[in-house]
Amino acid sequence: MTSRINRARGRDEFVDHHYSNYDGQIPIWVLTDLLDFSDLSKLYAGMRAADQKTIADWFQVTIAPGASKTARAKWVKHPPLANWLEHLTVVRNICAHHGRLWNRQLTPLGASQRIRHLPVIPGLPEDQTQVERVYGTVSVVSYLLDMIVPGHSWRDQVAALVASSFFELQHRHPSEMGYPA
Repeated sequence: MTSRINRARGRDEFVDHHYSNYDGQIPIWVLTDLLDFSDLSKLYAGMRAADQKTIADWFQVTIAPGASKTARAKWVKHPPLANWLEHLTVVRNICAHHGRLWNRQLTPLGASQRIRHLPVIPGLPEDQTQVERVYGTVSVVSYLLDMIVPGHSWRDQVAALVASSFFELQHRHPSEMGYPA
């Protein structure tokens, strides 16, 4: 974090302002503007469970009603939102470096049975390896977008892109990306 702050000094007025006026004390809402997605993912994963839950509750990433005591304990120890952010960091890095994404098995999104009840993920395949493919990523991004920008068209645009892109390919199928039939 210190290296990101030092790199921003002299370049970003808001950082210089805090150095000049507050003896270099940079509040978290300023610091987050300097962090990349990976840093934010790690910051979230390192937060206290109660604080993670507060943020997850805002996104309505909740545990299934009637979940067992064991499932609830696992939820607290390994909250899905932390897994989702790590997963999205990996996907972002693959895309940023022009890597192959479409048929790749990705970082786990967490136990699928703990997120299957969420409204945007009804078609989540039973097979955990399918969840760890692009379809799982699209499901999670779509769910988070629903919480941030209700009424977005991103999901429909992706569905149209997948449908039109695979139409002409004879030996490829969306199921290779984890898409259910």
